[in-house]
Amino acid sequence: MTRVESEGQDPQQWLAEEEDPAPSPREILKAGAKDLCPRWAKEIVEVAGGSWRPDPVYADGTYVVAAEPGEPDPVSGEVAITPGRWRVSGDLEDCYWERTSRSGEILDNNFATSAQEITVTIRASDGQFTARGCGVWEKVG
Repeated sequence: MTRVESEGQDPQQWLAEEEDPAPSPREILKAGAKDLCPRWAKEIVEVAGGSWRPDPVYADGTYVVAAEPGEPDPVSGEVAITPGRWRVSGDLEDCYWERTSRSGEILDNNFATSAQEITVTIRASDGQFTARGCGVWEKVG
């Protein structure tokens, strides 16, 4: 368990506050890996001597829907996203997203010219999720 987990702070709060003694570079790397490099976060955390707890975020791209997040699909090379409710928020302009079947048929999609927040429910039966111009998606449930 890292100091962040044991003290109940979120990593951004922990990194922003001055502490004595200062956190080690290894603790900073483990706390910030998912934000700095989502694709390689698991490997970064393991090399830094921690255990991996997936909590990925996703930017623009196409992601295979799978039970395990963040791993590239062996056939397509696409990174996996888990089923659940995903949200993007902020000053969104020209955000397009779509859920497709495994065969590529569009199941649901939307194009928002202007929005403050968008929530999408990705189902386990979906094949892929694609987003363009939306920002960073975070899992909310």
